[in-house]
Amino acid sequence: MTTKFFSIFISGLILFQSFNIHLGDLLRLEELIEHVEFHEDKYGDDLFVFLSKHYGDLKQSHKETA
Repeated sequence: MTTKFFSIFISGLILFQSFNIHLGDLLRLEELIEHVEFHEDKYGDDLFVFLSKHYGDLKQSHKETA
């Protein structure tokens, strides 16, 4: 039982590290949610448009308008 739990725990840690997620990122999650809500209120963006503006195809044009 302990070995199974330990294996799952270590696998989870490796998974999070492979996504490049750190403790500091998790602590800033509230800030990200507030920024998503800001985009929703000001621009009418949904989550997918927000991600595209910050991490995808619309990143350059969003930087120019900011």
